[in-house]
This record gives sequence, C-alpha cells and structure tokens, in this order.
Amino acid sequence: MLGCGAYAEPSDSPADVTLLEPAPPGALPCAVDTILRERCQLCHGRPTAQTAPMSLTTWQDLHAQAPKHRETPAKVYERMLARLHDEQRPMPPRDQPQLSEAELAILDAWLAGGAASGEGCAEPATRARGSAAAEEQRTVEQPATPAESTPPEPRQRETSPQPSAADVPATEPRKLPTPPAAMPAAVQPKAEAPEEGLMPSDCEYVELRARQDAAGAPFQVPADATDLYQCFLFDLNLTKPTQGLAFEHLSDNPSVVHHWMLRTLEQTDKTGPLLSCDDPTLDTQVVAGWAPGSSDWHLPKDVGMDLGRGLMILEVHYNNIGKPATTDRSGVRVCTTRTLRPHTAGVSWLGSQLFFIPPKSKDFEVAGRCKPSRQSEPIQILKVWPHMHLRGKRSTLRLDRANGMQQVVLDEPFSFESQKSYDVPISLMPGDSLVSSCYFDNPSNTVVTVGNSTMDEMCNQFVIAYPAGQLRSDGFGLEHNSCLGIP
Repeated sequence: MLGCGAYAEPSDSPADVTLLEPAPPGALPCAVDTILRERCQLCHGRPTAQTAPMSLTTWQDLHAQAPKHRETPAKVYERMLARLHDEQRPMPPRDQPQLSEAELAILDAWLAGGAASGEGCAEPATRARGSAAAEEQRTVEQPATPAESTPPEPRQRETSPQPSAADVPATEPRKLPTPPAAMPAAVQPKAEAPEEGLMPSDCEYVELRARQDAAGAPFQVPADATDLYQCFLFDLNLTKPTQGLAFEHLSDNPSVVHHWMLRTLEQTDKTGPLLSCDDPTLDTQVVAGWAPGSSDWHLPKDVGMDLGRGLMILEVHYNNIGKPATTDRSGVRVCTTRTLRPHTAGVSWLGSQLFFIPPKSKDFEVAGRCKPSRQSEPIQILKVWPHMHLRGKRSTLRLDRANGMQQVVLDEPFSFESQKSYDVPISLMPGDSLVSSCYFDNPSNTVVTVGNSTMDEMCNQFVIAYPAGQLRSDGFGLEHNSCLGIP
C-alpha cells in the first residue's frame, strides 16, 4: 500500500496505458503522502473540515508555523510528531481508523528527521493513444450529473405571521412535493433506518442558519476566534401545536464550526438576530444538536419533538484559530408537522455538572445517576449523544433495574473531533435508574474543572426519550430536563 513507483504498471491494452509526470520539487515523499491522504486529510484537507486548524496536503503545509503555538513557536510537522503520541488527544482520534505500526514508523522516522521533501507520488498526465476515444465513449454512456435544483418556494401558512421577535420571520416551512423519478439525487427524499421509513408526506421543512442580520447575510466569524459561542434568534410564529420529526445538519463552513445546539424558549424581549449565549434571561430547552461525527436526528414514525411557539435559538460553537476572518451559514433543517404524533419526546441532560479532574490522572471516572423524580409510566429511551472536551476518552451508560439487575447500554470511545450519537432503544421502568460515566485523561499539572471552554471539561449525555419531561430529577441541574444525581 505504501510503496509508490515512478510509473504506473503497464497494461495489456495500449488504450489503457497512462503516462505519469514527475513529481514537483519540494514534494511530500510518496509513502508519507499516501498515509496523510488515507488517515489525515478527511479533516486536514484543503479546505479543512471539523475545525481542523491547518491543512496537511503539501510539504509547505507541514513546514508552516503551527497556529496554536505562537508563544512557543513550532512548525506543523513538529506538533504533528507530538500529537501522534499524545495520550490525551491522539491523532487520528480514537474512534477513527488508527495508524498501523508500519505507517506510524514511517511518519515517526520522517518527522523526527526534519520532514524533508522527497520523491512524491507521480500524478496522471496524458493518456496514450485511444484514450480520447475512450473518454468520448464514457461521456456518452455516463451523462453529467445534473445541477442541484432550486428548492420549492415556501408554502403560505394558514394564518398570517405575527411580528417576529427576531426582526423578521425565519425561512418559512415548506412542503416538499413528491419528486419524479428523474429528479436529481440532491433533492430526493432522504432514506432513513428501515424502522423509521421515509419522511411523511405532511413534513414541512424550515432552515435555521447562522446569520449576521435579519436579511440573512452570512455570519461574520472573526479572525483567530477561539471558543466563540454565538447565538442566533428565530421566530417561526407557530400558531398551532407543531412537532419536529427530523433535525438535519446544514454545513457551510466546516473548517470553523465545531458544534451547534438548537433550543426553544417561550418568550423574550430580545430582537436579535444576534444574541449572547451567556444571557441569563434566556430560559431555553434543548431540542437537537450536532457535532462533527454525529448523524442527523430522525425520530421514529410515531414520535415528534414539541417546538413550542416557534421561538428558537441556534447556538453555534466556532473555532477559527490562526485564520483570517471568514463567514458561515451553517445550521439545521427541521422537518415539522402539525399532524401530531402520539408520542412527544424531549432531550434530557445526564452525567454530571459538578466535578474536577486531578492532575496527572488517567482513566479518571466522573459519574452521575439519573433517577427520575416525576416518572409515572415507562420511559422509552431512543438515542444517546455523549459530550466531553479535549480530555474525554470514553463514555458509558448503565441501566440499573429496580430488582438489582444491571445492563450496559453504552460503552464507546469518545473523541472531541468526532462526537457520535448512538441508538439505544430501551425502556426505563418506574424504580429503574441510569448511571452515566465519563472517563478522562489529565496529563497536566493542574486541576481541570467544569466549563464551556475547550480547555475546561464537561460530562454530558444528551438523551432523547419520551414522554417528554419524564426523564428529569429535581434540584441538581441548571438545564431543563436535567436528570442528575449522586452515582
């Protein structure tokens, strides 16, 4: 896999022979280039994704200044050597395919030796005789991909919208028509898990995107922004009870967006669209979220999420470390319906919101017990989304039955760069409880405490469950539907 020759292996057919032009000077050695392409450039490509601070695509990229280390200057390749062996924040992240021993040995030797340029992987140049005819044949047999169609215009509501608390209403929900067979794949209905099926015919979509002003201009992300939490206010002016059936991530500038949370609130005197996420007057409730590595949220056919009166906040966490100012329009696409499903779900906060991690600790466990204080019937758990910061390494969830039996529901590695959600369909009966555990490595000499900065820590598991409001305990959490307690 890692051996790269200067020429392609010849073919028996003259029409298939490919000439290869020499690699340019200052190129990455071919073995190194191959490893970077297969293991690193999903995030560290060009452009970068998932808030990766730099590209790792060229020799020049590796010899640039590392943006996170201005006080102690270092080249990117020097920081890369350290990250490959960083037990706290390894690269690749723990939940991604790992380097083989041979790949790691190649990178270690190259990086330790100063990351010299070398003979790069040869690139295809021009095809030999017959290739033009072959290309023409392929053009005839494989028509070009059609351009993405313009989405349908918003559907007129039954009731005229009232004045919005966010200056102007957000994009109105729209009902998507059934596409013909020939419609481009980009606008075909999204297939989901077999038990969930296709989106219902009465699904209306609304898009909530980061915006600088009421007219919808892209949000201006400042240069070198670090841990910027920006909130955006929207008012859908819902005049009838409405549920959300799906919450789909809309990506615009993945190099700066780390995650977002969608929240509802009942009232506010703010006009928006830009709000401070630290505003203590905002009494909000989480209904959905996304981070790199997590999938879209699609609820089962008989379950919906209450959207309240439609007053919503999109909270986006930005990191633009070492980069110039840029723009972003990322957000969420919500499938809404007024045809209410029989079960209304909510998002509950499990884990712990009060802890510290000792210095020089490894595999340190923080746990919290969720024992609902308002449960009157079985609670159906649908999905778990763990959330920690840089030192998080593993997340577990255990179900303790009232009769003493225990069941491990979740035991998965955690990576700050790739935060996955998991389907865990279980029933919590009256008297049962859930124990959420987060495991951390803290190799530093200082105590780490709870906070919003990526240098602080969190121990959260966001759980989708119904009936809404039942998976909660009193007196322990700062958020609605928090279900926290002593393990």
